[in-house]
Amino acid sequence: MSSKLDLPLRYLALAGVGVLFAIQAMIGINWGLPSRKIDKYLFGEGEVWPGEKIYRLAGAQGKFSPTRGADVDPDPLSKTRVPPSPQPSPLE
Repeated sequence: MSSKLDLPLRYLALAGVGVLFAIQAMIGINWGLPSRKIDKYLFGEGEVWPGEKIYRLAGAQGKFSPTRGADVDPDPLSKTRVPPSPQPSPLE
């Protein structure tokens, strides 16, 4: 059985949650990817690296292919791999 005070308290709680969400959204509104202002910390006085250079430095030539799906592991575990032996539990 609910009393007459339950409904206003629910609305008050809902309004409080809404206000907290609005505050959080306003604090984080400018968060995101870094701007060009941070390039001097990432690259120093040198040139900004193009994507091809990052790709080459990461050694990603063999890992990415236009014929392979985005969710396919480039170096999957073999099916004949022996699983590791179970470790003793510290609780036993």
